[in-house]
Amino acid sequence: LGDGVFETVLLVDGRPAFFSAHIRRMRAGAAALGIEAHIDEDDLAAAVMELARRNDAAHAKAWARLTLTRGVGPRGLAVVKGEWTPTLLITVNRYAAPLDHGPAKVIVSKHCRNEHSLTARWKTLNYLDNILAKDEATVAGVDDAIMLNTARRVACASAANVFLVRGETITTPPLEEGAMPGVVRAIVLEEAKKAGIEGK
Repeated sequence: LGDGVFETVLLVDGRPAFFSAHIRRMRAGAAALGIEAHIDEDDLAAAVMELARRNDAAHAKAWARLTLTRGVGPRGLAVVKGEWTPTLLITVNRYAAPLDHGPAKVIVSKHCRNEHSLTARWKTLNYLDNILAKDEATVAGVDDAIMLNTARRVACASAANVFLVRGETITTPPLEEGAMPGVVRAIVLEEAKKAGIEGK
């Protein structure tokens, strides 16, 4: 029923990139949803690297998907504390980078991001609006779809943050507009700051 959170992590030579940031976001998302799960970063990193080795992805670019659900519990929608056993699923696959074919072609999706919803703040399993936006782009024969929020302002793409670069200024929609708190988004803004480039 969409009751969980996930992270998609790049692996380089079998090692997860920016793993601490991904785990921090997963923990925060789980806490926001009230999922009582112990998430040990070192144990998860070891499991991801072992799975990469078993899937012949330890010496190539790959991606890992970590999916945490509320898990097994009583039937119905009620969340009874202490009566649920969370479930964590990890998958690893080789990563085939898309061919570089120049600038991306995009459309503006008819599906919006609800900036007032908890699901806009975290990578929850309730991702249907984004899935429909991406499908809309595929049907239109373009690379991706820009998603607006309920106020018709730019929030993000179907599975990426959006940046506008003008001169020495980088602008990206704020989280309050429904943008995903992306791991790479935070890194780009931090690196821009170090380089003396204004970011907001």
